Amino acid sequence: MWRLFQNRIATKDNLHKRGVLGQDNLHCVGGCGREESVSHFFFECPLFSGVWYAICHWIGISTAFQKESLSQMEQFEGLIDGRRNFDR
Repeated sequence: MWRLFQNRIATKDNLHKRGVLGQDNLHCVGGCGREESVSHFFFECPLFSGVWYAICHWIGISTAFQKESLSQMEQFEGLIDGRRNFDR
């Protein structure tokens, strides 16, 4: 999680910034045609953001997803400190 919030995940835009990938290889692996970044990969890509929706549905949370990881964390921080009981 620390790597996600620090933008330290090896997405294609981060690999390009480090000189590992060229400009012509930045498209998302999900096949949506957009440039792959941390926020796109986890929160915007139709294929991969579906995982977040499935998890929230599974644990019974109704939510609107944010476009960046820090905003997402702030939205769910109340769940971490025990305000919600998941013993069903």
